[in-house]
Amino acid sequence: MHSGAGMEESIISQSILYRIIRWFIYKFCTSYRESVLHRILVKISCTLKSWFDGSGLWQFIRKDEKSGKFFEHSVFYKIIQGVINLFIAAIKKFVQLFRTAYECSILYRLLDKLVSRFEIVIGAAILIHTVVPHDRWHNQYTLVLVFCIFVLYLVKIVHDGSSSLDVRKVDIALIVFALSTFLATVTSIALKASLRAFAFYAVMFLTVLIMVNCLKTERSIKSLMHIIIAAVTLASLYGIWQYANKIPVDPRMVDLRYSKGVSRVFSTMGNPNDYAAYLLLTMPYFIVAFLESKSKKVKLLLSALTALVLVNLVLTSTRAAWIAFAIGVFVFVFMKNRKLIPLIIIIGVAAIPFLPNSILSRLRSVGKDSSSLYRIDIWKSSLAMLKDYWITGIGLGPETPMKLFAGYSRLKTPAHSHMLPIEIWLEMGLTGILSFIWFVARMVKKSFVSIYSSKNTFLNNVIAASVASYAAILAMGLTDYVWFYPRTMNMFWFNTAIFIAAINMALSGKASRDSL
Repeated sequence: MHSGAGMEESIISQSILYRIIRWFIYKFCTSYRESVLHRILVKISCTLKSWFDGSGLWQFIRKDEKSGKFFEHSVFYKIIQGVINLFIAAIKKFVQLFRTAYECSILYRLLDKLVSRFEIVIGAAILIHTVVPHDRWHNQYTLVLVFCIFVLYLVKIVHDGSSSLDVRKVDIALIVFALSTFLATVTSIALKASLRAFAFYAVMFLTVLIMVNCLKTERSIKSLMHIIIAAVTLASLYGIWQYANKIPVDPRMVDLRYSKGVSRVFSTMGNPNDYAAYLLLTMPYFIVAFLESKSKKVKLLLSALTALVLVNLVLTSTRAAWIAFAIGVFVFVFMKNRKLIPLIIIIGVAAIPFLPNSILSRLRSVGKDSSSLYRIDIWKSSLAMLKDYWITGIGLGPETPMKLFAGYSRLKTPAHSHMLPIEIWLEMGLTGILSFIWFVARMVKKSFVSIYSSKNTFLNNVIAASVASYAAILAMGLTDYVWFYPRTMNMFWFNTAIFIAAINMALSGKASRDSL
């Protein structure tokens, strides 16, 4: 097996195409390192780094967390953890009554094998979540998948004494945000609609709790990451199939006066904007896998798969996603190597004239086409509504604030406010938007501390990729409500769980370097 793999590596390394690409990259890098531009950019980046390292902002970022420690010793935590522990103890007691009967069964042995690598269980759920086409998908499938994950995790807890549901592993700000969703539900003007929305939030908060408790090693994160890559690759192939078969564009999603002949691929998601948001959330994992791989063959494969996903992102023709992608790249480079930032900016600006006309025409139409003008009108009406409900909010779920939309606009009532911060504020009030901002700020703060204090390259790559995906999806969220489609919102929370797990491992310094 190893000799065959070595032979394949040798064939790749000796191919003419590979040698040409390697020579070109080598010449480019050598010329750049010896250029005046490189010396100037290094000087600028070193100066900026010294300013940043000595700034009050960096001192604040590095400051020890007190809110998390306060939470761990609070009565609130003891109550929540106590209820969870009582529930788990009751489950264990119940299972003990039938232990002799089930231990010898085939089903028990199968479950035993299944839950021993629980990241595979979660990965299978994400795979299903990603590849099922929109016309065959029902949002209740999410509830079923999470219920199965929860039951199997209970099996794992009963079987494995070291497994638990420790609330301390979830950030305190996320818990406050979760409580905000509950408060927005019970105070809603449309309780039934809010309860439906809360069901999806609740199951994803439960999934985050399970994931941060079961993702304890690098091996588990790598396995889950590889499954996500496989799932997105399958969805991307389906997107290419749609483009090749010239799937017609819904005229309601694009102003054909400014975008004639445009293609809008949506793959399994049913809407090109939702699909673009899904790609923004998952693309960073391709970069992490590429950086982690030691094999030339695997690096070439991952390069091809990354290009495939990037082509899909272009074919969605979602302008906000293109800009958000650029922001995500900038943030990832900033987290990994700030010296490259000036070069990235120069390359980005220099590449603009070479972009295809289809992309340039879409970008030029920002603020002019019906889609842009429609969003502006919705934002004005939503802000007018927000002036009356900025403290309490109207109720969880986009359906709830839209019940009052007609009183603030002459437009036909839209499905949502087309902006993530406005929507969160409208639905959950001041508590919701402040707790969400607090959560994002704490995650970014912890990311910097983790990367600058940990020498674990893999975890640092995962954390940098997570920050980049946050930056990208939140940037897109400034022009769209990116949580409207439950599958996109769910992927945000899957990412969040991986993000928190990686930070926990990096800060604890106890990450296991188990290999695949």
